[in-house]
Amino acid sequence: GGSFAPLTDTGNTRSVKWISTDSFLFFNFTGSAWQLRRQTIGSPSTVLIEFAGTQDFYPNLDLSGGLE
Repeated sequence: GGSFAPLTDTGNTRSVKWISTDSFLFFNFTGSAWQLRRQTIGSPSTVLIEFAGTQDFYPNLDLSGGLE
């Protein structure tokens, strides 16, 4: 069998949305704030935006309108 590798480089990932064959956006909770991050497989993620919030809040990334 193969080994398991985590998809993201953060601890609390939610709402993963693929934007290309090897890149995706996701939310990460830091303990006091939510971050929208972008990551490419094999590379570290980058924070695009951060906003205060609690873990009870569940962000949802809706890309139905596209990325423009």
